[in-house]
Amino acid sequence: MVKRPAKFGERLFATLCSDGGAKASKTEEDENGWDYFVELPNAPHSGPLDTQPAEQAAFVQVKSKTTRGLSVSVKLSNALKAAASPLPFFIVMVVISKATKPKLYAKHVWAEMMTIALREGRLADRNGTLPNKKRIGVQFTSNDEITGDIVEWMLTQISMIGGDYQSNKTKLFREIGHDEAWPGSMTLQGTKAQIYRNFLGLGNGLPISDFTCSPLRFGMSSPKTDIKVTSGTVHIEPKPIGSCEIRLQGSADTPTIVAPAKLYSYNPTGKAGDESFRVSAGQIEVLFGPKDISSGLEFRADPTELLDVKSLRDVIVFNYWQSVSAKILIEVFHESGMRLFRSTVDVVPKNKGDWETVLEIVKTLEAIVGSSNFRISLAELKNKLNDLNFLYQMTAAPDMHYELRPEDKLPSIDFVAYFCEVQLGGYHVASLMQRAATGQQTKDDLRIFDFGAAINFGNYVFQNGMGDTKRIIRDIYQEAVERLGETTQVLNVGDMRAFADQQARV
Repeated sequence: MVKRPAKFGERLFATLCSDGGAKASKTEEDENGWDYFVELPNAPHSGPLDTQPAEQAAFVQVKSKTTRGLSVSVKLSNALKAAASPLPFFIVMVVISKATKPKLYAKHVWAEMMTIALREGRLADRNGTLPNKKRIGVQFTSNDEITGDIVEWMLTQISMIGGDYQSNKTKLFREIGHDEAWPGSMTLQGTKAQIYRNFLGLGNGLPISDFTCSPLRFGMSSPKTDIKVTSGTVHIEPKPIGSCEIRLQGSADTPTIVAPAKLYSYNPTGKAGDESFRVSAGQIEVLFGPKDISSGLEFRADPTELLDVKSLRDVIVFNYWQSVSAKILIEVFHESGMRLFRSTVDVVPKNKGDWETVLEIVKTLEAIVGSSNFRISLAELKNKLNDLNFLYQMTAAPDMHYELRPEDKLPSIDFVAYFCEVQLGGYHVASLMQRAATGQQTKDDLRIFDFGAAINFGNYVFQNGMGDTKRIIRDIYQEAVERLGETTQVLNVGDMRAFADQQARV
């Protein structure tokens, strides 16, 4: 019979560590609550000596048993130290039996045991129990028996965590048991409209006073972690209650603005008259609610923001509606297809201008860029509106009249061919066109041609980083004209804008 089981178990563990190439040092007077500090051996290192990694180390508590059962207990204070430390901790149980050799069981203090320790720690805190006066049970199973090298087992447990062990354990310690929601209270300050707008996600924060909050761990608060603030500002980020689609229609001669949107709702009392909702679709905001809350339809456009061509078209359409004082129909459809809302609003008349022509220009641009990743700001559109208008006219004009004084006699012409190109922000766009001759005559020394509607035979979008894009466009155009000229007589104008500018100077 072993007279001093505890000492026997500790000596056995130290011997097994030595056999495995580790050094187990008894801690001074058990000052940290754990029996052994174990310096574990490194794997063979083939690199330079100055790159040899530091040896790994671990703390171990050894428990000896002579009675039946596979459970022991440890002080809560020791378990909390093990959970909080970034170093590896292990609990080893030595079962001493008269009839058989001693058996070793071991557990790695990781997620399961850390959870138990931290939960019991929060309970003890709430109940006013000192952690060194409370013990928690550690239950082993047959799967925890160590039949081989105890040192190799500890090294394997550490390596199984992967990555930086200490960082992973610290992260686990900080996250275990913490709830996302914390109970608290505060007094909000602000007008009714300000409170509504902030809870719908449209405000800039609300002043608060008397703020208290209790962070929860395992659903329990602690009086030691209560947060109290006398004044401050709260910023509210609401979660949408669903997805929807918003449709705006202002006139029969313009396209409907359609955009995916998020739906938000706020009702502080639960009464039908206090219900408010917000539909948000990037540039479009619709806010309806009580009389002093509702702001109707807002359409915001940052002139410097890069927009895809559809969003650009939507901005132009809305400006056109404003210029003609249109009555705008607003419809909101749930993602299931059910219509949630229908209303009309009168827009404030402003933005007078030839928005109808600008819309046609943008439609022309949309046809050229297609489904590319083309992006342009409103400011750049305005800056290049003259060039874009020329491109639009050369594309959309129903016919073309052309006169020239040729040096030599010209043959009968079948087509005129030309291209228009515009530099827009980070892109170079071009459209290649041809028009069939509908009439031609000679008058004195003039050759006079009439051509029909433009037929597009190529649209191109190049990013500026693709090289000499102007030369690329010219080469593509010239190759296309040469193919056309194999079977027809082509009047090759080339760059129509350059040609028009030259004619204007003559």
